[in-house]
Amino acid sequence: MYKKWLTGLVCLCLCAGLSAQEDIPRFSFGGGISAAAGFTGGGHGEFSFPLSRGTASLDIRNHLVLRGGGGDTFGSVALSEKISIGGIQPGKFRSYAFAEGGVGFYGAPSKPFFDMPLCYSFGIGGGTDIFLTEDASIYFETGWLGQLASEDLFHGTMIQIGWRSWF
Repeated sequence: MYKKWLTGLVCLCLCAGLSAQEDIPRFSFGGGISAAAGFTGGGHGEFSFPLSRGTASLDIRNHLVLRGGGGDTFGSVALSEKISIGGIQPGKFRSYAFAEGGVGFYGAPSKPFFDMPLCYSFGIGGGTDIFLTEDASIYFETGWLGQLASEDLFHGTMIQIGWRSWF
């Protein structure tokens, strides 16, 4: 059942992105490193596209994030959907708030990585893109990230640093 809902949500967001206005910012692709309390760290890659761009000060984006990481007794890979709402000044910076949620695989000493059940990832926070050029930025994000694996909840304060290429 959850697979149908997740597939429908992804298709809805992709269709909304195709109907968004063509103002900048355009699509972006990027990645970076993550650290969160309760995890030893990890990395992530993302692809984003605009959902709505009503004025120069409002930018709503959909990000598809592939995140991997873990701790001493836990490792996971999750595909998440992240919605960010913020403002942008082309060629300067973009600040935003975000919420994300997704699903993925995890492994632990007593559970092989690809066996069921799945883990669920969710988080909230804020960030800033600092544009180095019109087509490249570095970003800093902070917030809270949690992953529910079986009955265990791994969570904590999160810091991410990365880059984005805009095209």
